[in-house]
Amino acid sequence: MVLSHLSSMVKSYFQQFVIDAWANCEQRKLNWARTYQHTLRSELYQGLQDTADMIGMMEKMLGLWDANLFFLLLMWEVLGS
Repeated sequence: MVLSHLSSMVKSYFQQFVIDAWANCEQRKLNWARTYQHTLRSELYQGLQDTADMIGMMEKMLGLWDANLFFLLLMWEVLGS
């Protein structure tokens, strides 16, 4: 009886430990994202800027219609793979 009670207490404490460890990891992830939010956003916008620059370069080299067609084909390849 005492061993059964001890076993259920250990199980309960272990479950609480696992939950606390998971919550701690999630909190650290959120704190990291909050701290580096400016960097994360700038990386996202840099990707958009790179795409816009590429389209502008293609428009100058190929003309408007060909550049848009090239972009559509490029996006088809990216989304298709």
